[in-house]
Amino acid sequence: MIYPEVCGYEARNPITKSGKVNSRVSRIEWEHVVPAHVVGGHLDEWKNKENYPQCQKSDGKYISGRDCAYKLNAAFKKAHDDMHNLVPAVGELNGDRSNYAFAVIQGEQRNYGQCDFEIDFDKDVAEPPDSVKGNIARIYFYMIQAHGAQIPSEELTMYLYWDKLDPVDDWECLRNKRIHQEQGQGNHFVSQPVSYTHLTLPTKRIV
Repeated sequence: MIYPEVCGYEARNPITKSGKVNSRVSRIEWEHVVPAHVVGGHLDEWKNKENYPQCQKSDGKYISGRDCAYKLNAAFKKAHDDMHNLVPAVGELNGDRSNYAFAVIQGEQRNYGQCDFEIDFDKDVAEPPDSVKGNIARIYFYMIQAHGAQIPSEELTMYLYWDKLDPVDDWECLRNKRIHQEQGQGNHFVSQPVSYTHLTLPTKRIV
């Protein structure tokens, strides 16, 4: 449990539609920086779960396409669980961001108190603080190369700019080192000076 008011976080929806206190405001959840559907939404197990008896429950219904892909596709499971792509977030923010792409939102409307995070629910995009835009960019670079994530070229161009806007800092290096020790694979976009001139979108995806 966390106390968001200590750091100036204000709930956008302190009370749920059912009239209960929004418990996600006071808990930390693990968010996928690159949404799971970007990595695995194209998979047949995700799109056509009804074709897989292993994904049918005892009551005849099927688990979600995401859960089906996670259960049956080893490459997607590896990408889904990759710690480089997981960051702690206030539960409400995690829910509000959903699977939206990141973008630059004009106007800087603040719906979360002092928390510098904007979401445009009409355009399905979110903008993080400048202080972590480079971190996000380097996670996207890693997921593109390590797991075949595919994004629009204009989005990649934005991340190339964000990488320059927010260089690698000490905490990002320490985090990368700890994940490397635990997972056996580091994010070389953090640990080494890399020229992104030749970074291109992959043609091969998880199958």
